[in-house]
Parts: sequence; C-alpha cells; structure tokens
Amino acid sequence: APDSAFAELARILHAEDFDDGPVQLNANPKPVPAVNADMVRIDRGPFIAGEDLIVNYPRREETIANAYWIDRYEVTNAEFAEFLRATGRENEGVDSIDLGLYGDHPVVRVTWSEAVGYAEWAGKRLPTAEEWERAARGTDGRKYPWGDEPVEKELLERDACLGRGSMDDNSGTFRQSPEGFGAPVGTHARDMSPDGVFDVFGNVAEFVEDRPTVWNDGVVAISDRERTWKGLGWRMPGESFFSLGWYGTAPEGSQGKNDMIGFRCAKSAAPLKEAR
Repeated sequence: APDSAFAELARILHAEDFDDGPVQLNANPKPVPAVNADMVRIDRGPFIAGEDLIVNYPRREETIANAYWIDRYEVTNAEFAEFLRATGRENEGVDSIDLGLYGDHPVVRVTWSEAVGYAEWAGKRLPTAEEWERAARGTDGRKYPWGDEPVEKELLERDACLGRGSMDDNSGTFRQSPEGFGAPVGTHARDMSPDGVFDVFGNVAEFVEDRPTVWNDGVVAISDRERTWKGLGWRMPGESFFSLGWYGTAPEGSQGKNDMIGFRCAKSAAPLKEAR
C-alpha cells in the first residue's frame, strides 16, 4: 500500500546509523574512466512533468526554454576524490566510503553545497528539477525510463538498482545488502532515459539546483531551508507507484547528507548556428 511504503521510505531517508568519519582517499585508487566527460544534449521544448499521486507536484505540461547538456552518468567517487585533491577541500561531515576502492560507484553523503562546488570546479552546474526530469523521462511523461508498462517489484529493483537494503523493524538498525552502496554507474542498461541518460530511476537519488516547490490550488510556495532531489536511491523499495515525476527534499547543510543521495551535473548549451 502506498501509505505504508511512504512511511518506510521516510524511515530510510532519516536513518543515521552509518559511521561518522573522514573521507578515506585511497593512495593508489583503481583507474576509473572520466565518465562524466560524456554529456547528452537536451533541446528546448515542451514535456510532461509531475505526478498526480503527489499533491504538491501535479502532472502538467512544462517547457524547457533553453537547450542544455546533462551528464550521461552520475558523478562517481573517483571523480569527486579528484575534486577534493585538486582543490584541497575537505568533505563537510560524515563519510566513511573509500572513494578509491568504489571509484566507479556514484558519490553519496555529500551536501548540496559540495555538489555545487564540484559542478563549478568542473565548469558545470546542477540541473534544475525540470531539466533533470526532462532528461530522465523524455517528452511524453513516461512513468519509468522504459515506458509506462507495470513492472513487478522484483524486476523493478533488479532493473533500476533499488531495494538493496532494509531496516530492522524492531531496532531501526540498517542492514546493508552484500551489493554495497548502489552499483557502478551505467551498469543497469534498462535504467536509461529515451535520450540516453543512465541511472535516472534508481541507483542514487540526485540533488538538483532548486529549492522544493509546493503547489496549493495553483499558488506556488518555495521552501527556504531545504533542497530538492530527484530519482530514487538504492535502498528505497521498488514500489510500482513511484515514477520519474517523484521528488524528495533534504536539509541544505550537513544534515542533508545521505548514503542514497548523490548528483550529476549540467551546463547550458550554446545556441545552434542557423543554417545559411
């Protein structure tokens, strides 16, 4: 039932049972391709956004006013480690993941500000929520990257890297699955958008530029304390009512760090020259 699944999701997102500690940088990390050099161009135009099951984010038509580029893959641990080395910057809080050992996995436990810092260092920015959603679901408002057809929970979790951990109902202790924190980026071929953007439904949820927008009878209100994330994270259940229109919120500072939230980058596209 949606209500019970929402309750479980809330417990997962607010779990604080991981170890506090500094980022562990492997002195000899395995070489990892700079996958985020690969970006996908999204042209301007209308698309279907939102989800009717989410009262504050209804299904509707929106328009992308300007073309942009978005990373084909989520930012990896190896890429984020290079950012820390190059800038001499320290991670702002809890993180015990070895960024070298899991170099091809998406980076998690970063703050929104750290994601912005990485993006600026890379000459990019975070995508807006609308840009992320357009890149993830195409123009037709599809529920999943592969379309609208219903998918059994087990297949959804397999195809989109979801349901890889659970919470003990009695103690609230997180039980990590053997697969670890998500999966190497780009390894779930079915979790690919119509435009070729990978890991949009699962693996990790992703910070976007926006603050949360709340709709109330056509009136839009903006939160001043939180940031929006899109997509779902590897620990979340593969419930059939989730869609690419789903969104969530997290505190802007260190309290917003979560082992299921990472990010990818975008940048505005230069106007195409008109043919003479």
